Amino acid sequence: MHEPNFKPITSKKLDKTSGVIHALRSPQLIFGLLLTTMIIQAANNSINPIVSLFVRQLMHNHGNVVFVSGIVAALPGIATFLAASRFGALGDRIGTHKIILFGFYGAAALFFLTSFVQNVWELGILRFLIGFTDACLFPQVQTMLTKNTPNELTGRIFSWNQSAMYIGNIIGPLLGSTISGFSSYNVVFLVTAAIVVLNLLLFRKNVINNLAK
Repeated sequence: MHEPNFKPITSKKLDKTSGVIHALRSPQLIFGLLLTTMIIQAANNSINPIVSLFVRQLMHNHGNVVFVSGIVAALPGIATFLAASRFGALGDRIGTHKIILFGFYGAAALFFLTSFVQNVWELGILRFLIGFTDACLFPQVQTMLTKNTPNELTGRIFSWNQSAMYIGNIIGPLLGSTISGFSSYNVVFLVTAAIVVLNLLLFRKNVINNLAK
């Protein structure tokens, strides 16, 4: 089987990274989106090593900690599944970058509030809401990459995006486990909120400013 409308890339200039960068309409915007992907992934994964331990602490070692931890861990994915397509359609109407900004604001607030939860019900509710902010971030960043990448570079840029995501997968758990080892589980959520705010500032600088050009 052959891909429809497939056009092989024959330009030798695209064989090197420098050639790809020169072919981009706005390299700073693209690399800003790749950085956004990495930091989003790092922020989300920073709490993965401590979720079950945090649930055990909130439940005071009583009840089925493993089962409850599994539910809490699954809640963000459920919310993302329910909301991703709707936020995508809304982004087509009002602007994808606006959906991403909303996701940053929501994620920063929710991670901050999570550091003050007193029971597993509060944790579950906030983790479910985090799933909606995930739906505002991951799919919309990929949409912006698609809209701002020349067709002949789509495969290359999306492979870079996957690499950025996996780098975030490495950095996040290392960061979360290190912070929890030296401090408390609550501090992990505070630091994660700060990381989201940093991501927001970098997104505004590297992406929003370049969209206006």
